[in-house]
Amino acid sequence: MQGLTSAGIVEAWGLGRDSSALERSLALLTVALPEKASGELTGLSVGARDALLLELHDKTFGPELRAYASCASCEARLDFELDVRQILAQEQPPASDSAHTLEAAGVQIRFRLPGSRDLAAVASSPDPEAGTALLLRRCVLAATRDSAPVQTHELPEQAVEALSERMAELDPLADIPLDLDCGACGERSRMYLDIGSFFWTEVASLAQRLMYDVALLARFYGWSEEEVLAMGTARRQYYLEMMNPRT
Repeated sequence: MQGLTSAGIVEAWGLGRDSSALERSLALLTVALPEKASGELTGLSVGARDALLLELHDKTFGPELRAYASCASCEARLDFELDVRQILAQEQPPASDSAHTLEAAGVQIRFRLPGSRDLAAVASSPDPEAGTALLLRRCVLAATRDSAPVQTHELPEQAVEALSERMAELDPLADIPLDLDCGACGERSRMYLDIGSFFWTEVASLAQRLMYDVALLARFYGWSEEEVLAMGTARRQYYLEMMNPRT
């Protein structure tokens, strides 16, 4: 995988500008991996998709993530840094998106891991309970007890809890926990890294700066967007400085 070029950043921003957070994550990967069909990307488990986003961030902006959150107790600002290479080294996505099996509470369950399409469907659910029920219907491929079929709404609570735990074990990058200690009140807050939203914020900010540069250089030199974006950062900055040379 190669990092996003200046042109790729602008293209990805254009694709995802008016889209949902899920669609923006896929827009980034669509531009970075043009050889993959859109169905292939949407079919990835959440952790496998986020592993690609972490790798793409490393190739585009480097391995360091600098961000902040708010303390759950006192709302103080909590600054933190992460290294995406360490995250990828510690937790690997599933080797495949094939079906998995589990036996819990006397029920044999055949299931697959949730992907982007599943999260998009759940996002439109009216409440968490309805979302959980929908996710079970989408991801449980079959369930039986003593060879008799069991509907997802008939699954015992113990079986649902075991299924959730097993999905988390199989796809650890789907939820990347962050335990942040607050220097103001001393409380520890557990949060989860949303690499898609974080990455998109960086891309959107840079894309808008790049388009501003394109507008200036096109007006001053008559170059096209393609020509400006094809320049290296140092060369583009030099031309911008030459527009107002020091006396």
